[in-house]
Amino acid sequence: MRLPSSVFIAARYGLVLLALTASVGLMSSARKTGFTLHDKRYYADPHLVQFVRPGLNINIVSANIASDGTISVDFKVTDVPPSGQSAQPLDITGVNTPGPITLSFLIASIPNGQAQYVSYISRMATAAQGGATATQAAGESMTTGMLQTVTQGEYLYTFKAKAPSGFDRTATHRAGIYGSRNLTEFDLGTNYDDAVFDFVPAGGTPAPRDVVRTADCNSCHDSLAAHGGSRKNVELCIICHQPQTADPDSGNTVDFKVFIHKIHMGAHLPSVQAGTPYQIIGFRNSVNDWSTVVYPSNPGDTRDCAAS
Repeated sequence: MRLPSSVFIAARYGLVLLALTASVGLMSSARKTGFTLHDKRYYADPHLVQFVRPGLNINIVSANIASDGTISVDFKVTDVPPSGQSAQPLDITGVNTPGPITLSFLIASIPNGQAQYVSYISRMATAAQGGATATQAAGESMTTGMLQTVTQGEYLYTFKAKAPSGFDRTATHRAGIYGSRNLTEFDLGTNYDDAVFDFVPAGGTPAPRDVVRTADCNSCHDSLAAHGGSRKNVELCIICHQPQTADPDSGNTVDFKVFIHKIHMGAHLPSVQAGTPYQIIGFRNSVNDWSTVVYPSNPGDTRDCAAS
């Protein structure tokens, strides 16, 4: 059996990709890549994959806070190549390489004497009903501050927000980036990634919060992905999910250590058993109800954060 030939023309990039007739054997060999069954590209024509080079990898090179509080982060974006191939730099605009990239930026510190992050960027959120408000840690989109191209694949972002006057330059800081690469025009979906970078503005070794790691979560979650898929790592989540942030609709905190334990308690929460559902009202007033969740390893006992 032979597969029909096809021609992929990408005029906007000045390239023409010719997908020649392929045998079933060729298609089978294409499965021997670094892609998983959960990746749409795993099932795609290998010629298309070779042209588009899907995937998104964000790597933060450095971060800095100047004496006047100006915050900047140097980072790189590349594709995620099949095993044995080198990663290639990506053009954020999607002009020189397929797929525009959208990014958001976070910045926080752990005040000396404390154990959790406090974001330098926050917002007031208002409940959909009743008018209650709550503070929430937040970030900036790539159009909020100044985004400069160092070279294709490497960029410098300068935050609009500044560190407050008199900020502690000896404290541990964490910069975070999360983003997406839109490859829907190639029927390869949307690719996501995030990254963090720990630093001390005055110099020295940072001491980041390190209680639960992404690998622990991924022993059950395959793989962890929140807020539509763009937040994939606990190390990024805890920049915003800390005591600073609450849900104005329910009044519940979304501090990670409380929020995650309550989610995994779910049906065993005393408040749920008494008739009050455990809910968080999220993006666009979506109702996220965790009242039926049962922790698979030890129902009712979520103290083992590294359980597998």
